Amino acid sequence: MATVTIETAIGIAVVIQGAGFSFWLGALSNEVKNLKADAAKRDSLNDSVIRLEAAAEQTEKTLNKLSSAVEGVQRQLANLMQKGIRGFNEG
Repeated sequence: MATVTIETAIGIAVVIQGAGFSFWLGALSNEVKNLKADAAKRDSLNDSVIRLEAAAEQTEKTLNKLSSAVEGVQRQLANLMQKGIRGFNEG
């Protein structure tokens, strides 16, 4: 029967642990690459969201201006209608 010395057993254990550590380190490296890629995509999406928010703000401002203009036109039309009705009643 072959006998294994303590030094040999420790050496084999160190080699096995080194291989396991290398495998784990490789998997960790791939995970870091994936996280960096996801972060880049997220940054791109964040930029898109910021641009959309700015566009929505501008659209809201434009709609408010248009709403004010339409209110003014409605007031003017109402005034013209009242003048027309008064003129019709007087005439």
